[in-house]
Amino acid sequence: MATRINFKDIYSIENELDVDIIELLLGEYDISCSIRNFGLCSKESMKKLSEKRVAVEAVDAENARGILEEAIRKGMISPEGKFVR
Repeated sequence: MATRINFKDIYSIENELDVDIIELLLGEYDISCSIRNFGLCSKESMKKLSEKRVAVEAVDAENARGILEEAIRKGMISPEGKFVR
């Protein structure tokens, strides 16, 4: 019987470089992640934005969040993103 994997969004960011760093960083801790792209349009500027959502397995969400918080504190990734509840 197949095991169901439950992914949970934990972080949202637009910076493509930060996304690459996040993938590598979580991989170093053996945390699988999935990156999804969402296209947005800002009414204020009428420019298209490309939001990326980082999702991890629900059992790893708390640990992954701590890893990302530490990476932000150390300046490894920019503080421009936001955590998703």
